[in-house]
Amino acid sequence: MTPIHSCFPDDQVKHLIHSYEEGQMHRAQIEGTLQVSKTSFFALFGHHRKDPCSFSVAYHRRSPRRLPDRAERPILESLLEERSKIVDPSLPISSYNYSAARERIRGSGVKISLSTIVERAKAMGCHRPRPKTKAHSRKVITTTIGALIQHDASLTAGRLMPKPSGP
Repeated sequence: MTPIHSCFPDDQVKHLIHSYEEGQMHRAQIEGTLQVSKTSFFALFGHHRKDPCSFSVAYHRRSPRRLPDRAERPILESLLEERSKIVDPSLPISSYNYSAARERIRGSGVKISLSTIVERAKAMGCHRPRPKTKAHSRKVITTTIGALIQHDASLTAGRLMPKPSGP
């Protein structure tokens, strides 16, 4: 579903809402045209009703897409601190603690996600991938080649059932 602000200019949306107010168009028609749900339509209608002069479907992002330049230094310092702990042979630390790094970075006033820290750590060489676990080998122990072992928990396992007698 495409956002309204990228498909319709403000004056077209205003005109559609005005047509609904005057009874020239049905709500379902406008929802189909704008490709919005009933709830979204009434949200737009309410915003238009509050202040028709300043109504706009355009919006501004609340958070920037990129980190500010002042955020790079705390990230670098925190990752280098983590690296020094891993390199130090007297400490029993063998992996990076990105959550602790994030808390240190947040202490300097920078809001950052954990995935961004991991991405920066990989770029700086401050990332140690998880060791690959060795897959266990499957060994089947039998008394003879081709013999199968029956794993059965029933009471009749391993016993032969008597043949029913009769005609």
